[in-house]
Amino acid sequence: MKMGIEPTERVLVQLPNWNEFVYVYFALQKIGAIDVLLIDRYRPYEINYLIRLTGATAWVLPWKYRKTDYLPIIKEVLKESPQMKNVILQEGKNNETISTWRL
Repeated sequence: MKMGIEPTERVLVQLPNWNEFVYVYFALQKIGAIDVLLIDRYRPYEINYLIRLTGATAWVLPWKYRKTDYLPIIKEVLKESPQMKNVILQEGKNNETISTWRL
């Protein structure tokens, strides 16, 4: 809520089956935001399509998952999706730090 996510806003959630997924899911339910679940294999083409389709304004994902580094994907998606207000990054299972980019 402090990040400005409002009820009925769409939020992309691209987290693997980590504990953080549960926290994010229930936080969005408490806010009243609508989660749009993405699988880890989605790349910029699919992600941009879903942003246009749903009007999502925030995106929650890991820095890295398995062999995928998401930072280049994020940069490419943000070039085509100016309505994205927040990108929330989870650093990984062993590191509980969450970083947020406000755009």
